[in-house]
Amino acid sequence: MRYLVTNQPALFDNSNIEELYDYHIISPQECLRRIDSLTLIGLDTETKGFDPYTKSLLCFQLGDKDNQYVVDMTVDIQLFKNFLEDTKRTFILHNAKFDLRFFLHLRIVITNVFDTYLAEKILYLGYPPGVHEMSLKACCERYLNVTLDKEIRGVIHREGLSARVIKYAADDVKYIVELYAEQMKALAEKDLIKAIEVENKFVVVLAYIEYSGIKLDIQKWKDKMATDKAAFDKAKETLDTWVLQNADDEFISQDLQGDLFLGYSPKKCGISWSSPKQVIPLFESLGFNLIVKDKKTGILKKSVEAKVIEPQLKISPLASLYLDYKQAEKVISTYGQTFLDQINPVSGRIHTQYNQLMDTTRLSSGGKNKDTGEEYINLQNIPSDEITRACFVSSPGHVLIDCDYTAQEDLIFTELSKETKLIEFYNSKEKRDGHSFVAKMCFPKDLDGVPELEVKGKFPKLRSDAKKAKFAIHYGGNGSTIARNLSLPLELGNAIEKSYLTSFPGIHNYFKQVKKEAWERGYILLSPITKHKHYIYNWKELQDTQKSMDQTFWELYRTEKQLDSPLFKNELKPMVTQFVQQKGSIERHAMNYPVQGSSAIMTKVAGVFFFNYLKQNNLLFKVWICNAVHDELLVEAPEDIKDSVANALQWSMEYAGTIFCKVVKLKAVPEMATYWIH
Repeated sequence: MRYLVTNQPALFDNSNIEELYDYHIISPQECLRRIDSLTLIGLDTETKGFDPYTKSLLCFQLGDKDNQYVVDMTVDIQLFKNFLEDTKRTFILHNAKFDLRFFLHLRIVITNVFDTYLAEKILYLGYPPGVHEMSLKACCERYLNVTLDKEIRGVIHREGLSARVIKYAADDVKYIVELYAEQMKALAEKDLIKAIEVENKFVVVLAYIEYSGIKLDIQKWKDKMATDKAAFDKAKETLDTWVLQNADDEFISQDLQGDLFLGYSPKKCGISWSSPKQVIPLFESLGFNLIVKDKKTGILKKSVEAKVIEPQLKISPLASLYLDYKQAEKVISTYGQTFLDQINPVSGRIHTQYNQLMDTTRLSSGGKNKDTGEEYINLQNIPSDEITRACFVSSPGHVLIDCDYTAQEDLIFTELSKETKLIEFYNSKEKRDGHSFVAKMCFPKDLDGVPELEVKGKFPKLRSDAKKAKFAIHYGGNGSTIARNLSLPLELGNAIEKSYLTSFPGIHNYFKQVKKEAWERGYILLSPITKHKHYIYNWKELQDTQKSMDQTFWELYRTEKQLDSPLFKNELKPMVTQFVQQKGSIERHAMNYPVQGSSAIMTKVAGVFFFNYLKQNNLLFKVWICNAVHDELLVEAPEDIKDSVANALQWSMEYAGTIFCKVVKLKAVPEMATYWIH
């Protein structure tokens, strides 16, 4: 049964309303009486837009399969505050973050939620976009064989609370409790109950982070934009000058028609530096190899991206000048007027959106504003230079508290691999240097007898190379990756990899284990604590392909290869190549995804602890969580309580660390300033 909960007197006088529109009208008090016994209840909102600061609720709806209640805004929503904040009830939503922000704006903090969208994401984490539809409509069809009519959704903000909108709104909560029950069965079957518990708790925190936003000093930002533009102009001028002094005539232009009074115009650079099509011939004329394979198509193409140019810096001074220009170009295009345009007119702060579950459970930031079409700002990718960070400030009378883990991923990697030398290193009470320690393992002959603390001063390049090599290996790279990243011969890259894995046998064994388990299970275990999993969406297909590659297949393969036949070129070779590439990709992910996943989940758990502290101490809407950047939380707090808030933040992060790391200890030290200091 559908109910419209309203205080509009005229509606109560219309005796035919129920017959005409297929819903009953009740008062808020009657609604609260009817739903009081419910402990599992669907919750949804209809709004006039996507931003809670500038758009309002049209209605919110509560219900289950038997009864649905659409509450319009003639009703004082505060009448429902105690009901919605009751932690003994579980509110089931689809894409809860959106709705929770509108309730936060009304100072209603709903904390006990189950998000059916996140549940579906967890069940199919790792599936490429579009392979598994996760909308409420798709989930209801998949689990309940129910089709929801969504045609009206795009016009609700214009139509208002019409009879058909009321029906639409009611249907969004009619089936969601049943959907929850079916998803719980699937989650239990895949051992994902802890995973969904973490994500359901964190979605409340993430809604608060999005609602909090971050303050930008407008004048500082404008000054930075002017400085960036000057740097860009200088970089372009330097490039143009180099071309005029060194390049062939084909890259220089001049108006030879001239002017009757002024004569010929001066020569100028004829290249548009923002056009790869024009830049490529210049670099080729200087001897650069620009041929790369397109990752999507596999087709060879020419490129002047930084990763192509950097290994060839020695060929010409133009390379470094061009890379400086491209960096300056990126700064003015990415970190310019867009930031000022996205300052909210009501809050006076920048609000972005976050994707809660990437393939490794990491957060991402950005995306598109559905209301305006603008691209949201990626607050996780703000340059760490002091000038840029100094533009992000606290409100008057407040400070920004930044707290991040020290070497979070390295310590989690140590925990997962159980490598004894790393455990000993991180638990040592003596002064140590991590990159120098690794350098001695990568270059045992070169650094034999050199004390660890002297490596940085005497062999800075080896230390730097070891840092890059470790990063490459931990992210699934090999000797070839190391050689490419460090511009070294392949033999040396392989030697560095061998030395590293020989020095750290625990890492070598860990890599073998996780690659084997991923291939056998069809998923990568992202966290042994919460059981989050990254599923290999085409695993069964790959297994079938591997089974088909029996002795008969390889005999045919070798025969057709010798003949260089169409069968070999068009079918057999592509099949083997694709299989090897996909299996290699899975194995590389298996080596690093658990580190990224455990790190991300740890930070989420820390966020939950800190949010609970704010709630328990009545500090919500006084202390803001402005940003979450992988291993870092940025908080804004009043000056007079900054120390207690900083201590709580540090405790939350370090305690979360103890849950995920038992053999090594993570530290998180807060820093405070009136701007983003980290």
